[in-house]
Amino acid sequence: MAFFRGGPRVTQLRFDRIDSSYPFVLDIPQSTTERLLGDQLKALGGEVERQVELVGIEREADGGTALLEHADGRRERQRARYLCGCDGAHSRVRELTGTSFAGTSYEEEWILADVRIGASPFARDEATIFAERTTFSPSSPSQTSVGACSRCARPVRLFDPAWITPFRIGRKHV
Repeated sequence: MAFFRGGPRVTQLRFDRIDSSYPFVLDIPQSTTERLLGDQLKALGGEVERQVELVGIEREADGGTALLEHADGRRERQRARYLCGCDGAHSRVRELTGTSFAGTSYEEEWILADVRIGASPFARDEATIFAERTTFSPSSPSQTSVGACSRCARPVRLFDPAWITPFRIGRKHV
């Protein structure tokens, strides 16, 4: 992992010298993670349903029922032992359960994307971190942020996005 500040490399963090069975950083794009999880769900007999909204939760002592609404307006009830809220900063699960999400967010807006990069100025075998007085932009061999590319010495072409999402970094907890 290489760290840059004001242009030149200032240090390098090495993982190959760590006494561990895993002396490396593993980074895969979110689109790959989603595909792998979807494939495993399908192998177990399930399927990912898109454009289905959680509109209600009925809590019970031994589980609960999720009330779902499909894009065509059809409603469905799904009984489950557990309901996990893995739905991000704007969690419908937290909203429906009345769970607070206390804390603050930084003002800066970031963009994260899985993109292909043409003629990459970054090393193919290490993550690159641009750490300036007021900004911090990471880039890895599998993922490059637009912020990191804005600090490159020459123009960088980003193309073929699998997904793009703006976000703010927060210091919050449930």
